[in-house]
Amino acid sequence: LFGLGTSYKVGKRSTAYANVTQNYRAINFTDIRVNNPNVRVDTNIRDEYGFTAELGFRGLVSDYLLYDVSGFYIFYGDKIGLAPITGSIQKQRTNIGDAQNYGVESLIEVDWIQAFNEESKWQLKTFFNGSFIDANYISSKEPNYVGNKVEYVSTWMTRAGATVGKERWELKFQ
Repeated sequence: LFGLGTSYKVGKRSTAYANVTQNYRAINFTDIRVNNPNVRVDTNIRDEYGFTAELGFRGLVSDYLLYDVSGFYIFYGDKIGLAPITGSIQKQRTNIGDAQNYGVESLIEVDWIQAFNEESKWQLKTFFNGSFIDANYISSKEPNYVGNKVEYVSTWMTRAGATVGKERWELKFQ
């Protein structure tokens, strides 16, 4: 798959970057395996395709404070999902349409020991990562999907963790 990335050193400790990459998701076994007798699999189901683009800025404010902020756009073509079968209570697993995800993601990491003692061989880092994602269907064979949210995509996601280390070893918690 094709991908292209570039970065530019804005200052001594900061970088702007941009990336574009093709996406591909082959049909897998869980897409065509159903346990529910009310769900059928479309015999013409196809692989998903798309691309991801991002633009961001990252750097060090000091030796102990790191940050990364980026905006992204993801396009999914022929997204696989469940569509109702007209005149029936059954649904069909098929390519239901095209979807887009876009949003902002940020990361901040602080090394608390290095902030107060640059000579220490120990490190105690904490990080926080957060993202906002808006994901919706932009086209579909099924008009009820267009403009609606994509299933299983959280609007807000956060992660946090800590790293304790000395010289060549680290222990990480998330």
